[in-house]
Amino acid sequence: MLPISTVIITLNEERNIRQALESVKWTDEIVILDSGSTDKTLDICREYPNCKIYYQEFKGFGEQKQKAISLATNNWILSIDADEVLDAELEKNIISLFSSKNYNQYQGYFIVRTLVFMGKTFRYGRESRELKIRLFDKNHGNWDDNAVHEELVLKGNTGKLKGFLLHYSFRDLHHYFDKFNEYTTQLAIYMKNKNRKMSRTRSIVRMPLDFLKIYFVYGNCLNGYQGFVWSCLSTFYRFVKFTKYLEMTNQ
Repeated sequence: MLPISTVIITLNEERNIRQALESVKWTDEIVILDSGSTDKTLDICREYPNCKIYYQEFKGFGEQKQKAISLATNNWILSIDADEVLDAELEKNIISLFSSKNYNQYQGYFIVRTLVFMGKTFRYGRESRELKIRLFDKNHGNWDDNAVHEELVLKGNTGKLKGFLLHYSFRDLHHYFDKFNEYTTQLAIYMKNKNRKMSRTRSIVRMPLDFLKIYFVYGNCLNGYQGFVWSCLSTFYRFVKFTKYLEMTNQ
């Protein structure tokens, strides 16, 4: 076992958690911070002897991940979501890095995350090559406090690992819209708290421009039908976020 603690926050992830755990079972420990799963998520976790399960009421993604990291016994953290899976190349590179004892030359490592949507692994567009720091020394970094779209803040030098972190974010379109409604509300609240500016006219003008940017400029037109669907939904996602903000601010 390598001196890495994998940390995962969970809530009713029985469809995803097994493949996530299989891709990290070679790490020294797996910290599961659950917020009240009622399905078989925790039963699946208990099948893995290096899984340690804890509970905390959900307090937002940033705070939840901070708590999970505080429960880890190793300094080096591999932070993934329950719907993310390391591919074989990424797994091989991390094992090779820690086996060679050269991992301390950097305080964190970028990993390329790519979206798997409607059964298709995206090879084009921003969602196919998102650089995320997911392997890091917790003495030098941690998640911020954002309730949604949290970011990892690291002080130190960074490297980059080969391979991909596959992001199975949505089981189907029904699941997409469940998350859609939750996330757009949280982001509208965030905009309101930050006193961000948005008008009805600007929201209307941005909608077709956002689609052109996501579909053509970002390159999702090369991802086939799934790329078109993703571009439409992403455009509507932004529009609904802004519309909820205008509703909250009585505009």
